[in-house]
Amino acid sequence: MRVLTVKDQAGIHARPAAQMAILLGKIGAQVQLSHAGRTADARSVIQLLSLGAVCGSELQADIQGTPEQIEAAVQVLNQWL
Repeated sequence: MRVLTVKDQAGIHARPAAQMAILLGKIGAQVQLSHAGRTADARSVIQLLSLGAVCGSELQADIQGTPEQIEAAVQVLNQWL
């Protein structure tokens, strides 16, 4: 389990959620993000938006896959959060 902080001033909104979902879908890793008692499949834009994460929010990331998939998923998350 990794802890990631939302750095985007607008929090998780449509554009970064869409980019994360697309890129994570291509990687093939299973990525679950949790915030404030909610859990989302990070490959789903709607689920990402439902987290309600704002700038400064800490998200718990549970990433399952090969070491290469996990590293690629972490890079995507760091880029788009």
